[in-house]
Amino acid sequence: MEAMLSAVGQYRAGIGTPHDSTAASAWQVQAVRAGVPPVERTVLGAWYADGFGLKPDPARAVALYRDAAEFNEPVAKLLLGRTLLFGTGVTVDTQEGVRWIRLAAEQGVVDAQILLGDLYAEGQHVPKDAELAVTWRRRAADQGSMSALTELAWMALRGEGMSPDPVQARQWAETAAARGQRDALLVLASVYSEGLGVPRDPLRAMEYSRQAARAQESRVICSRPACGWNGRGTWDLRKRQPNSAASPPDRLAVRLPRPSPECSGHEWRGHLTGTPGTA
Repeated sequence: MEAMLSAVGQYRAGIGTPHDSTAASAWQVQAVRAGVPPVERTVLGAWYADGFGLKPDPARAVALYRDAAEFNEPVAKLLLGRTLLFGTGVTVDTQEGVRWIRLAAEQGVVDAQILLGDLYAEGQHVPKDAELAVTWRRRAADQGSMSALTELAWMALRGEGMSPDPVQARQWAETAAARGQRDALLVLASVYSEGLGVPRDPLRAMEYSRQAARAQESRVICSRPACGWNGRGTWDLRKRQPNSAASPPDRLAVRLPRPSPECSGHEWRGHLTGTPGTA
C-alpha cells in the first residue's frame, strides 16, 4: 500500500520519472481499492471532481467523499457539503450540504468554519444570523484565519452580531493587514476616512486604499501555482495558508473542492494526485 502511495507522489511530482497525472491517479485508485485511510478516498474524490488524470465524475466524487465522511474524515465532510450545497455536477441538497459543512466546522476545519460564517452572514441557505456568523468567524480566526479576522473587523466596525467597537475593529484589521490580508487595508481606510475611534485622517485613509489597490493588482497577476493551485485545476489543500483567502463573494462562489480555502490543521497528504481505473 505504501508503495502505491509512493508511486502516486512520484508520478505527480515527477520525481525519478516524468510527471504523469494519469499514472498518478491510476495508482491512487489502486491504493484506495487496497484499503488506504479515508483521507486517500477524499483525495481521489477531489480528482474525480476536477478530472485530474481521470474522466470527471462528480457522482463518483460524492460517493468517495461520503464514504470518507462516514469514517469521520473532516475534510471529506466539507467537500461533500460544498458539493451538495452548490450542486457541483450533482443534484443540489442544501439541507444535507449545510449539515456536512457544520459537522466539518465542528471538527475544526477552518474552511468549513469560514464558509459557515459566510452563509450565516449572507443568509444563504440558512437563516441570516449575524451572531452565528461572528461565532464561526471567531473560531476560524482563533486558528489563524486572517480572512475571518478581517470579516470580524468589518462586523465590529458596523456593529453586526456584536456591539460596535471601532478600536477592536482597527486592531483586528492591523493584525490581518500585517499578515498580507488585502481587505484588512480597506477596513483601515474606512476607519481613518470616517474617523471611527481615531482622529479623522484622509491622507492616511488614502494611503491604505492605495496599498489595497496595489495588493489587488498583485493578486490578479499572481500565478496559480504561487497562489496555492497545483496548476492542473485541483486545489492542493496543504498549500493553503491561514492568511491567504479569497474575498467573501469569491469564497461563496469557488471554495473547495476547486480551496479555498484555508485548510484546517487536519493533515492532508501533500498531493492531490492519483492512474486509470475505477475505485
